[in-house]
Amino acid sequence: SFRACALAFAVAAFSSIAMPSLCAQASPDSIAPPDHYFRTTERGRTGAAPFSLLHSGRANFSIAVADSSDEILATAAADLAGYFKERWGSGPAISGLDGAKGGLIVLASSQSLARLPDAYRAAASRDTNLPAEGFAIERVELSQGRVALLCLGGSSIGARYATVDILRQMTSDGREASIAAGHVRDEPYSTWRSIYINDSAHQANNYDPNLVYPVDTYRWPIEKWKRYLDQMAFFRYNVLQIWLVPHMFTPKALEGGGLYDYVADTLREVARYG
Repeated sequence: SFRACALAFAVAAFSSIAMPSLCAQASPDSIAPPDHYFRTTERGRTGAAPFSLLHSGRANFSIAVADSSDEILATAAADLAGYFKERWGSGPAISGLDGAKGGLIVLASSQSLARLPDAYRAAASRDTNLPAEGFAIERVELSQGRVALLCLGGSSIGARYATVDILRQMTSDGREASIAAGHVRDEPYSTWRSIYINDSAHQANNYDPNLVYPVDTYRWPIEKWKRYLDQMAFFRYNVLQIWLVPHMFTPKALEGGGLYDYVADTLREVARYG
């Protein structure tokens, strides 16, 4: 499953009153409205000979990142490998470009592209001016008949979205899996893609977690919150909005303790994981 490091959190203004210690972790600039609200990348997709991802039930490609110090690229590579490991029991190796065997998926941002060999930079020459969440997937012919897929993002998050697109577009019969991608250029349609959780009593159910009421009914453990964020990230949502009921902003709530500490601790961990 894909961890939600691509998520940005829009914490409601209510939360900044009740839990200043949580909201102090994010500057106002980090949740400011975007300069544009809809896609700016021209969508394009052309096919090619299949790039094999799975053969006889085993992953038969390796993964490399252009900048191993980039946390988002490194996590995206680990999550892609983890998906194959969890589904088929066989995950691809994450290695350097020189140590890779078989087909290769390479993750890079526009900022780290210069670290890659000439063949990758040449393949990406038509992918200029990618927006931060835009991405391209380019087929790169290597020596000795080997092939690579370059997952290039306008930022590291864009590169992560390219790996998601590989999973969304691959075809599989359970033992074999491949993707026919010669060139892909795309970005999410909307700049902000939000899921809204309303914690009012009349909407409490197993799909809308009990965060603020002192009973166990519908209360999510933190692992279920994390799984929820995993799924959000896979479907490219990037904003989580949470509405808290008014009694969370009373003088008693501001004093903390009990349920109020639980709410603050849960939201703090949700923000950290995101």
